[in-house]
Amino acid sequence: FFLMAEEEGTDNFAGENNASAVLECLAGADRALGHAMEFQKRHQNTMILCGSDSNCGGMNVVGETNADMPLNQPLSARDPENGAPWDGRGGTGTLPFLAAPDRFGTRLPFAISWAGQGDMAAGVVARAHGLNSQLMGTSVLNTDMYRLTYRTLFGRWPESR
Repeated sequence: FFLMAEEEGTDNFAGENNASAVLECLAGADRALGHAMEFQKRHQNTMILCGSDSNCGGMNVVGETNADMPLNQPLSARDPENGAPWDGRGGTGTLPFLAAPDRFGTRLPFAISWAGQGDMAAGVVARAHGLNSQLMGTSVLNTDMYRLTYRTLFGRWPESR
């Protein structure tokens, strides 16, 4: 069978620079991929192909030491060095996000920085796992993802035009 699933919220909310919603959608996508990975372990002839369609909003994580980004103080609305907008847990000018505890129990603060709104001209992530995943290179065109899917479904490469 062939299943294609999409978590569109990561794209739509990033276009609105809504960091909290993007992170919530990413967590849901991560859980779904976890289920797919468990399925693939039991069904070795399964390929998982994962990719994104854009780098909407130009979202980046900004991490600082605890002294530079206190846990109990709202973030600056903008990066003090280059003026890029920053989001915390409740949006601009709110408390920073907190990373999951590391092996020592330390939770580090971070902000989300935005390059703009809408789709950005940048590379996107594409990964393959399982059957035929070794055929995917480290840098691929969107048409290569089609070719890899075709090869996996039909056992041969698509004919060139």
